[in-house]
Amino acid sequence: MLPTDADSLVGEPLHGTEPRVDHRLAQALVVRALTPRDTVLRDVTVQRELYERVARLGCRQLLVHRFQRNRPDPAAWVARHAPAIERVYLMGEPGRDETAHGVRLTGMPHVVRRLLGTRSPWPPEAGVPRIAVVAGGGGHADAPAFLDVALRAVLAYGLRHDPRPADVLVLTGPNLRGEVTVPPGLRGPVRVAPYVGPEHDVYRHATAAITHGGYNTVQELARSGVPAVVVPDPGAIAQALDLVLRVGRRPAARPSPADDGAAWLARQIAGPVDVG
Repeated sequence: MLPTDADSLVGEPLHGTEPRVDHRLAQALVVRALTPRDTVLRDVTVQRELYERVARLGCRQLLVHRFQRNRPDPAAWVARHAPAIERVYLMGEPGRDETAHGVRLTGMPHVVRRLLGTRSPWPPEAGVPRIAVVAGGGGHADAPAFLDVALRAVLAYGLRHDPRPADVLVLTGPNLRGEVTVPPGLRGPVRVAPYVGPEHDVYRHATAAITHGGYNTVQELARSGVPAVVVPDPGAIAQALDLVLRVGRRPAARPSPADDGAAWLARQIAGPVDVG
């Protein structure tokens, strides 16, 4: 669903809701297309205006949840802030089925982005090690600080463990508000991009990754088997980077059809579908 307003019931900023964004198209679509017979499925974020309009219409409301620091107990949160939501689907918890605070909780498989290709985001002449530094959540408010810490850790790793210049790819997320600062003394190229599309397989071509722990990144890391370091402090990153580069790549874990959370959820809501 397109953002209809800039106010989130979750208490976090909504991307695509800056003051310059005109929400009238999304609002018009909701007003003209939504009927009481419809089901509204929300992906993590609950927008206030849309929630209130849907509640007035009496539409069925569902929520897909993945763990968030500001909403660790989704049933309690829904019961308090959005009681019109009748069911919460918990990503990555298949088999769970319970009721808490009057809210039905149903576990579902993870949703893993399907890659469209295996192109490398590095040019053919890129050196080794190739280190991917990936911010989480598309570039949340704390992404600049994470990127700064991660790059300083790559510098520390090179000074302590490996004299080879690392070839670093920094994926900031398209919503980053801030600058990427390359620390003085970091040898090797630092390539910065907001995003690479699913025709690229970042981790297949990386030697190691440093990640902010975003949901999609974690799922793709599990599939690729690339060694990764997840958001410790600068000194720990350098030490952990040395460890994972020495251990090397694990066997890749290919998700089975049963792990396709998107198809599973579609069947739950709409019945059997052909997802191609």
